[in-house]
Amino acid sequence: MKKHPFTLIELLVVVALAALLMGIGLPALSSLTNGRLPEQAASQIAAQLDLARVTGVTNNQYVALVFPVSGENGTDAPANYLNSVYRMAVVYKNNSDKYEFVKWVPDSKWEHLPDGVVLNSGASDFGVQDGTTLGSESCGTNFQVIKMNHDNASSVSRCVIFRPGGQLAMPGGQEMRNMIIRLVEGARVPGGDIVLKKDSDGKSVYTCLIINPLTGRSEIRTTDPE
Repeated sequence: MKKHPFTLIELLVVVALAALLMGIGLPALSSLTNGRLPEQAASQIAAQLDLARVTGVTNNQYVALVFPVSGENGTDAPANYLNSVYRMAVVYKNNSDKYEFVKWVPDSKWEHLPDGVVLNSGASDFGVQDGTTLGSESCGTNFQVIKMNHDNASSVSRCVIFRPGGQLAMPGGQEMRNMIIRLVEGARVPGGDIVLKKDSDGKSVYTCLIINPLTGRSEIRTTDPE
């Protein structure tokens, strides 16, 4: 049976249809992918928390995962890294029950959140679980402070500290409450401000990383827009 070649018109129609389908599908795919970015970031942090816990238990050390953010950067993290990076550090508990920086965990480096995801600097974005809800409440600036070994004796308070036994180091009176880290789509802009992505109702949708204080295990959930 003799095959007939495609005509130019038929080829143009196929190309036009393909372009139309791509135009419809790509925005939807992009939206779907972007919507999962905070979940990807939460999974990424959860893996680092597991590694920090294992490192502390294995070496019988206090190990912290440090998150430098605007107003709390006592680390050597570059200013343009704030609200979007974290790193493991060895710390110790001094005689005043305060934590002091010893060194960065060997071979550790600043790990970056996916582009478009930030850890906001709000008081409730890093705290303890508010009762049985997904909300969180601030522990103030004294959540757990690490004093860095710099000449200016600056400190960083946004951090997760694991004890040598693998439990979270929680502030007094909060030992049995889950810790919460909230992540959201957004970006830092020149000047240091954080701009959060809003939904059609003008609200931000947060992804929560909920950490059990006894086991150090993490659970990821998405909150209602706020």
